[in-house]
Amino acid sequence: MKLLLVLLVLVGMVKPAFAQNTETQALSIYGNACEKVIEGESKASTRVRAADKAVFLGVKKLPQLARAKSILNEHDVNVLVYRLVDEYVEDLSSSTVQSDVGKVCVEIKGYLPPEAIEKVQAEFIKEEKPLKEAAPEVVAEV
Repeated sequence: MKLLLVLLVLVGMVKPAFAQNTETQALSIYGNACEKVIEGESKASTRVRAADKAVFLGVKKLPQLARAKSILNEHDVNVLVYRLVDEYVEDLSSSTVQSDVGKVCVEIKGYLPPEAIEKVQAEFIKEEKPLKEAAPEVVAEV
């Protein structure tokens, strides 16, 4: 389902679910990423994986996430970023910048409403233990 939604957004068939408020300035996100082509997989699937990775990296590097990064461990920050990517990124565009036999590289551009960051950060930090190090259960599993 997520793959289908990403594809529809990439081709412009789905409008963003989160409308931009005229009182706030949306944050621009930009990212690029490359993915290796897996044998037997279409280049379109590889492009989707690269675009997904680029959006994640673009959102993760936003300075507005500094608070979460200072409080939460790396795993929890990644979960928070995935939630922002899945629920709030708007007007996503993706361009293939390199496509050859072994890899596909894309760059993405999009927007993220600042109130979405505030909302998710507040909810997530309230729900999660504010620990900078891994929880003992996680360490024991590794």
